[in-house]
Amino acid sequence: MSFMSKSKSLRHALMAGAAAMALAFAAAPTDAETLRWARVADALTLDPHSQNEGPTSTVLHHIYETLVGRATDGSLQRRLAT
Repeated sequence: MSFMSKSKSLRHALMAGAAAMALAFAAAPTDAETLRWARVADALTLDPHSQNEGPTSTVLHHIYETLVGRATDGSLQRRLAT
């Protein structure tokens, strides 16, 4: 079995497993629960232009999507700027 076919079969197995888990979670009854999220510090603001502080930037990164992003090689990739 070649590397490509092993990789392809592994990818299919992972996708099938993910689909099965999604179906299991979708079929299970759910209740509203409190989400607790621990951070180093609280975000100072949710205004993306008013602060340049680590924990605030991290929270804002999860809320707002940027126009461009960086690839692993450092090149710019389009996000919202299409």
